[in-house]
Amino acid sequence: MRIYEAGILALLPLVIVNAIPFPPTLHITPPIQQTGEDQGIFTGGSTPFDGPKLNFFNGSASDWWYFDAVSMDGSTHVTITFLIANLTSAENFVGEFTSINSVIFTAGFANGTTYQAFLPAGDAIVTTAGDGASGYWNGTGATFSASHDMSRFEIYVDLPVFNVTGTIILNSFTPPHSPCSIDIINASQGLTDVLGWVNPVPDSNTEVNIAIGDDLIVFNGTGYHDKNWATVPLAETAAFWYWGHVRLGPYSLIWWDLFLHDTTEINHGYLVTADSVISVGCYGLKVRPTGFNSTFPPSGHSGNPQGLHIEYEFGNGKVFVVDVTGRVEWEPLFQVGGYTRFVGQGTGGFQGGPVYSGPTLYEWMRYIP
Repeated sequence: MRIYEAGILALLPLVIVNAIPFPPTLHITPPIQQTGEDQGIFTGGSTPFDGPKLNFFNGSASDWWYFDAVSMDGSTHVTITFLIANLTSAENFVGEFTSINSVIFTAGFANGTTYQAFLPAGDAIVTTAGDGASGYWNGTGATFSASHDMSRFEIYVDLPVFNVTGTIILNSFTPPHSPCSIDIINASQGLTDVLGWVNPVPDSNTEVNIAIGDDLIVFNGTGYHDKNWATVPLAETAAFWYWGHVRLGPYSLIWWDLFLHDTTEINHGYLVTADSVISVGCYGLKVRPTGFNSTFPPSGHSGNPQGLHIEYEFGNGKVFVVDVTGRVEWEPLFQVGGYTRFVGQGTGGFQGGPVYSGPTLYEWMRYIP
């Protein structure tokens, strides 16, 4: 297990950190799985922050870019994920997929209706400029593009087969960060030795304008983007985890509480406002299920919890406490265990202080037979 050190940032002035000026790069991944051993990058500074992290794609490796947007009342959302991975052997999905390159688009309407589309792709083409990455998954009609400093992302979807078209625009007001540090140049980018994660856009002011047939999803809300990769099948990376984000008044919180198969707990927390980073680190955070189906640790037969309770202790006597609840918005079939995505509302704030409410999106991933 990798051991991390993280400092507490007491109202550090918010500055979008510009890493060393990387020259532009071009990466083209064909849709056919390769044979051989993959190698991942888990330390910052050697490649663009949001750029590709793997040099090879066999049946175990995966590399993906994830985006979501949630309306301020938590009733409506969209997500889109650009993947390079064998969805069955690496990502644990049930099904037959013709390409290791794919796009997954999901949406949820205020009336409770949900929507999903799986799109196999030809070549996955990723370019970088500065620390930002832009992607085109050939044949899908879906693209994303970023400014060099990752302060703005534009996602375009034009999926005629599914009658889906529109845009998602993220304007970030929060600095990017590595798992345990605000340093995006030198810090470790590994949650574990085989699972990487960086967060270019912890929170943003986001504009969504999507048409799905005759139905429209149009809102200004909160937006998020992260980058994930693994050198082994995801089912081998952890037993289960709780991950999510919430905006509460002036605060934006990201949490990730991960449990390895040997029961080791690894956690990450990031609390920020539009003016300052309050804390980032890999200790002091605890996430537990609440309400019905709140048995902990969960078993392979546990149902979806009613909510989550998050406590983030900073070591200076301050504790940020949050409770989230949400509707089940996406629950694809997995070969082992399962995945549930929730969208709804959170409430919380500093213990003993004002209580805020706001939109949240969170997930419960489990690889428990």
